[in-house]
Amino acid sequence: IIREACKWSMELTAACEVWKEIKFEFPAVDTLDFGSSKEFER
Repeated sequence: IIREACKWSMELTAACEVWKEIKFEFPAVDTLDFGSSKEFER
């Protein structure tokens, strides 16, 4: 997707040339926390 977007953005193209490889390796921030909620107990 990012490489395709480079066709319309010279700035993004330049950034991709500098970075060479783009990785999104982050832990999930939207994790479910059921805890002791009565709503999820069965």
